Amino acid sequence: MSKPILFKEHITHDIIQPNYRTEISDFIHSRSWWRKTGMCFETISKLLMGSGSVLSFASGVYQNQNFSFIAGSVSTLSVVCLQFATFCYKESKQSTQELNLLLQKLNLDTIPMDNVINTDDPSPPPRPTDSLKDENCSLDQPCSR
Repeated sequence: MSKPILFKEHITHDIIQPNYRTEISDFIHSRSWWRKTGMCFETISKLLMGSGSVLSFASGVYQNQNFSFIAGSVSTLSVVCLQFATFCYKESKQSTQELNLLLQKLNLDTIPMDNVINTDDPSPPPRPTDSLKDENCSLDQPCSR
């Protein structure tokens, strides 16, 4: 065998393949960690939101300004936790995309994306009547299908 072929095999087997193994392992670990952290902070957010609502109600019933301040603080902390959960879900999705790109380069099956609501898309979901407009139908006249 010639030296260029031996060098190429050395690069492929001794440097690139072990690096792929560690990268795949890191992406899988990162994906899982971000997803679990996102679920944890989303749960904390919901618990804080419920607590803030109870404290807000109590501040009105007992006419206590301290309850009102605490309710506002807890509700704000809930929003912060929810935003961090959204960030975690985005990081998990990014890790999954990067892992899938690497797996495609290696001609391996990709893994499915997590079903997380996309908060980047500002467009509202379609209304039921929007699909009727596309087909030249109206609510009074049924579509011919």
